Amino acid sequence: MTILFVEQDFARRRMVKDMLAASGAVSVEVRGAADLAGANDGGISLAVVEVESDGDGLTAIERLHQLGVVRPTIIALAQDADLIQPSRSLGADEVLVEPVSIATLFEAIGRHLSPA
Repeated sequence: MTILFVEQDFARRRMVKDMLAASGAVSVEVRGAADLAGANDGGISLAVVEVESDGDGLTAIERLHQLGVVRPTIIALAQDADLIQPSRSLGADEVLVEPVSIATLFEAIGRHLSPA
C-alpha cells in the first residue's frame, strides 16, 4: 500500500514516513500542491493532506482530484475547525482537527484502507 503525505514541515513528514514504513506502508512525501505532479503514478492508495489557513493544503486536495491520484480517499489534517467545511467541499473524505496523535491518524488510515 502506498500513502501520499502532503505536509510542509520536513521533520513531521520524516516522522510519519518512518512510522508508516514500520507498519509496512510505503509513503510518498511532498511539501505541497506544487509538488504533486510527480505523485500521479497510479499506485497511491490514500492521501493525508495537511490543511492550514494559507490554503496550500486546500489547493492540494483540489489538485489531487484533478490529477486523478487518489479518488476517493483523502484524509485532511486541518489546522483548525474553520477548515473542516472547505476541506470537505473540495473532496476530503475525512477531516481530523489538529493536534492529531499518531495513533488517531493511523486509526483513520486503517478505517479507509480496511475492506468493507
